[in-house]
Amino acid sequence: MDYNKYSNQWINKRKSGTHFAHDYLEKPAMMDKLSNLENLDVLVLGCGSGEELEFILKSKPKKVIAVDSSKELIKVAEFNFPTVQFIVSKLEDLEFENQTFDYIFSSLTFHYIKDWISLFNSLNSWLKPRGKILFSTHHPIKWGAKINKNNLFNEFTLGYKKDKKDDTQFQIYGDYLGFNKVQYKLFDKLDIIYYNRPISQMFSEITQNNLQIIDIIEPKPILESAKIKPDFYEVYSKIPLFLILEIQKTK
Repeated sequence: MDYNKYSNQWINKRKSGTHFAHDYLEKPAMMDKLSNLENLDVLVLGCGSGEELEFILKSKPKKVIAVDSSKELIKVAEFNFPTVQFIVSKLEDLEFENQTFDYIFSSLTFHYIKDWISLFNSLNSWLKPRGKILFSTHHPIKWGAKINKNNLFNEFTLGYKKDKKDDTQFQIYGDYLGFNKVQYKLFDKLDIIYYNRPISQMFSEITQNNLQIIDIIEPKPILESAKIKPDFYEVYSKIPLFLILEIQKTK
């Protein structure tokens, strides 16, 4: 996945006020859950052009290191947030000394990572004792659905249809319980690959070390979106789009 070529499109989308899933659902929920970071060492993974950094810096952390794989998005973030240290890198290639950070924040990035066991092994080693992780990811109920998009409609279906008289005649829509590699196009041009895994697998892969899940949030759209885009508000008040997990290192 390479956001460099389409970094301007991404930034313009974020500024347009039409990125409803981010602006009216995921970002408000993440900011509401953000801990007090005063005098803490903070790592931000998948920072993009730095939208969340404004909120993080308001809490007066001691130090912030922000990472993204897109050099072009990092350039924008560096211009807007000169006090933050930025690193251009894939998450899988990062290296830090043990017990470097009090808090790790990541917004809608971890579903691009295939190997969560290695990922959370690294996060665990980088955290100080009792340190926390706050991250959001795709909710597998929505993203495990069968997706059908065309010029007339978008359809996400999770379920099955079976002939009552003939058990051999059935059709399954989607796959919630599988671990699946999914491909789609952003802006109808940029090839994106993410990995969909059930919640039980998420929990198992996170908690294999000294990490404990302390809160689970399935965010709904904020009320403001009901006036701006009623269909978005109604759908995602009933069907989960993202999942937010708060994790703490136990020792």
